[in-house]
Amino acid sequence: MRSFITASCLLMCLLAAAPATFGQTQLGAGSISGTVQDPAGAVVVGATITVTNTGTGLVRTINTNDAGQFNVPVLPPGDYAVRVEQAGFSVLEQTNLTVNVGRATTLQLELQPGNIGEVVTVTADAIIDVTQTEETTLINRTQIHDLPINGRRADQFALLAPGVTRDGRFGLLSYRGQSGVFNNFTLEGNDDNQAYFAEARGRTRIASNVSANAIQEFQVGQSNFLPEFGRSAGGGINSVIRSGANTFSGDGFYYFRNQSLNARDPLATIKPDEDRQQFGGSFSGPLVRDKLFFFVNYDQQLRDIPLIIEDLSGVLRTGLPSNPTAAQREAFTVGTDFLRARFPNGAPGNTIPRTANQNLFLAKVDWNINESNTFSSTFNYLNARGLNAIQTPLVLGNVGRNGTDDVRITSFNARLTSILTPRLVNEFRFQASRDFEFQFGNEEPPQVFVGGFSFGRASFLERPALPDERRLQFVDNLSYSVGRHALKFGVDINRAKDIIDNPANFGGSYSYSNALTFGQDLVAIRNNLTGRAAQNYTTFTQSFGLPGITFSTVDYAVFAQDQWRALNNLTINYGLRYDYQANPEPFAPNPAIPETQRIPKDKTNFGPRIGVAYDIAGDGQTVIRGGYGIYYGRTPNGTIFDALTRTGLLDPALNTIGLTLRPGDPGAPIFPNVLTALPASALGSTNVSRLGDDFKRPRMQEFNFGFERQLLRNLSVSASYIYTKGDRLPVLFDTNLPEPAFRRTFQLPDGSTFEVPFSAGVTRTAAGATRNINLSRPNPNFGSISQLRSIGET
Repeated sequence: MRSFITASCLLMCLLAAAPATFGQTQLGAGSISGTVQDPAGAVVVGATITVTNTGTGLVRTINTNDAGQFNVPVLPPGDYAVRVEQAGFSVLEQTNLTVNVGRATTLQLELQPGNIGEVVTVTADAIIDVTQTEETTLINRTQIHDLPINGRRADQFALLAPGVTRDGRFGLLSYRGQSGVFNNFTLEGNDDNQAYFAEARGRTRIASNVSANAIQEFQVGQSNFLPEFGRSAGGGINSVIRSGANTFSGDGFYYFRNQSLNARDPLATIKPDEDRQQFGGSFSGPLVRDKLFFFVNYDQQLRDIPLIIEDLSGVLRTGLPSNPTAAQREAFTVGTDFLRARFPNGAPGNTIPRTANQNLFLAKVDWNINESNTFSSTFNYLNARGLNAIQTPLVLGNVGRNGTDDVRITSFNARLTSILTPRLVNEFRFQASRDFEFQFGNEEPPQVFVGGFSFGRASFLERPALPDERRLQFVDNLSYSVGRHALKFGVDINRAKDIIDNPANFGGSYSYSNALTFGQDLVAIRNNLTGRAAQNYTTFTQSFGLPGITFSTVDYAVFAQDQWRALNNLTINYGLRYDYQANPEPFAPNPAIPETQRIPKDKTNFGPRIGVAYDIAGDGQTVIRGGYGIYYGRTPNGTIFDALTRTGLLDPALNTIGLTLRPGDPGAPIFPNVLTALPASALGSTNVSRLGDDFKRPRMQEFNFGFERQLLRNLSVSASYIYTKGDRLPVLFDTNLPEPAFRRTFQLPDGSTFEVPFSAGVTRTAAGATRNINLSRPNPNFGSISQLRSIGET
């Protein structure tokens, strides 16, 4: 913690000494920029620009520069009016302007000769941003509120953006075909991710970590983001929360669905039960007019989705030989009777209760401290619990592989915007958050698999903390406009502390091939048999040692960018971003495996980016845009955890040890007993996870070229080409596989072929006795030795 604070202070000091900078689009904010001209097309220098938020009374004032241009950055999204004043001209007022998150509202303003007392009001609002070089899609408040969506998870509206699809992994989003773990979510400009699994905070196990009713809008970033946007080799969602204004307002909602309203899937034979209620509301207004505002929102979900028990009664009919002995017939009967009783209510096809309930509360305060400083803070709390909700399929046969699923999220975000001079703006953001997820099973250990059916506590449980993640983030950006340049420089320090407590399979797990072998062990228990006669299971697995650790990673980032209005109709955005992920040092290295003695340090993550936008006719109706950039994903903390805790040491105090035994192996237990300590046969069974020396963060190179044309007052069309090349992608190898038993040749669409070796360990000796497969490995002192290398491409 001390080193984290020291590094944070040093970087903040460097920022204070850096050249002042300025930007176009911002995380959690927007901007207004433009050019002021007279009727002859000459620029108007020194005109006074007054920008007013019509909802809160926030006022920002700036003068046009020598090029007649102005830029007002870091504006809270909302409705604005712009007033332009200059001696010898009538006053110009442009109303009904909307500032959107992550976007610049660009104006072409023309002053008419006249007296300063005359006012000309203009209400037209351009629908094309002629300075935008990135590929983004805005999801506004109207879409979030009015469009139907199953479950009211607002970020699923990102699927409306071109190039965004589901990646098939528990509802994650895929941008340009990339993995969903490469995405970046921000809320109010701050990180809204979970570092351990590399997903949105709370993951997809919950309905949503922020109420859709509380979101003002969000920007979907598909390609060619500016350097301010980092940790997004995939895509990004940049969200902002609604704010209070000078008038009191409120809303309420109630949504429900049940079986009587649902249609039957044409491919299904039944219409499953479901009862879902979602209700809540918001209230907002002024605490002090034009000064202090509040917004509060409450959202609750009550959902009943009974779990249908799959018909696995086939396991009750298989396993008995065609000519069974009396002992086999007895064992089969004992086994099937036992299993039949484990079905809920004694039969498959019945249902058991399953719920998915949650409460969401959010409060936001906006404070216009004075003409130079504004402050905003947001507090968000989620409490979600699901009974029998660990497994989400509609139909489940292994009822033992279920339990209670809980998620608790608390987050606090703050932003201080300071106008140091009319052209120099500082923005400081802070976040403190906790994402606490835990799961507990319904049954006691051990887990028992018989054919396709299981009972007992699932081998992946318990999960008292997976993860309990606490995050601290500090961001500081400086913006400065000079001439035709809008410069910006920033520092981001993001610390994620993961507390992991996951004693998975510490209660053991038995696997039987069928009801007969299972029944034979039940008969052995009844008859007090011991030895091999009471060991008819296929395998027994159990874990020992370290259930978890506490560790931290820190993401450091710096960036510099420039928005250069080279011509009034030509914008060039360029800049550079550098990212570094500081990972912990190994605490239990294995001298026999050098890679476990270090975590690779990747210091090569420089991301240059450039984008161009050209307004062909200069009238804001036809724009060509394009760009190129390099982007990096982050290494999930779960990957770091595996490398820290699976080093192959036979020391339960320092390592997580997974053991697999077969009947006849030394120390193999008799059902239903489990081991109380590591047996001597543990040597050669421990698995290892290591990071290769070439391991680096994933990298994407992106190129885009697009065209946008305004057709009507409120209608434009666009078409874009986006190219992505990924490299340094993680690929997992088992470097301790037995020699290949055979090879198989595969043919690619282009006609080329490649060979894949398949390894098969020897599981029996020449005399027919069982033999541990790990003894066939090149290094019999270990089981699998998994190595993660950065050699994948896409």
